[in-house]
Amino acid sequence: MNGFIGRRSPGLVWGFTLGAGLALYWAWRQMRPRDEVAGNDMLEPETIRTIAAGALLADPSLRRYDLKVRVIAPGILDLSGTVDTPDQAERALASVRKAPGVRTVLNRLDVVAELEELNG
Repeated sequence: MNGFIGRRSPGLVWGFTLGAGLALYWAWRQMRPRDEVAGNDMLEPETIRTIAAGALLADPSLRRYDLKVRVIAPGILDLSGTVDTPDQAERALASVRKAPGVRTVLNRLDVVAELEELNG
């Protein structure tokens, strides 16, 4: 029985080796953090901030607002400023979240419509 597989069916040996290698690779990928898997481990926090701020400027409905994006920690951004409606706030938040390398966004946006309701 010893050496039977190697002598009679080398394709089976190669198939088993390839399968075991793929299984190990898949397990290794599953253990890595999300940003590292996506290739975003190479982006500097300031680069991520610039991309997120650029996404806000690229949106014509948000471009006119003075919205600020600040880095709190790697992958964590702070979004602040004032918009007119809750929909615009959600749109701004979604734009910043889509930037590569962003894990969390601290939403400190003020909504004018809500502020007017509070002030009566």
